[in-house]
Amino acid sequence: MLIVCLYVDDLIYTGNDKAMFDKFKKSMMAKFDMSDLGLMKYYIGIKVDQSAAGIFISQKKYVQDILDRFRMKDCNPISTPIDAGMKLVKNPKGKKVNSTLNLLGTCS
Repeated sequence: MLIVCLYVDDLIYTGNDKAMFDKFKKSMMAKFDMSDLGLMKYYIGIKVDQSAAGIFISQKKYVQDILDRFRMKDCNPISTPIDAGMKLVKNPKGKKVNSTLNLLGTCS
């Protein structure tokens, strides 16, 4: 099996057949001007670490970039005011809210 993902001009592929990998890579390099960058390390905002222990992903850099963009890097963190794993249920008697309302805050 071979799984291919294309995002703008980035191509990644994975699967379980080394021969198929090599054939696919060779055919793509023959048709397109491309280079092999080896194992994926960073892709669309996600850092990827691959080792014998497994594949680990992190969005730390993406989060740091967002905090920088909105000048919130020096803000104090706060925990989420909800228990992890809490199951939410719809209140049939609840008041309808404007689902398009957005709020963005910054600290000075």
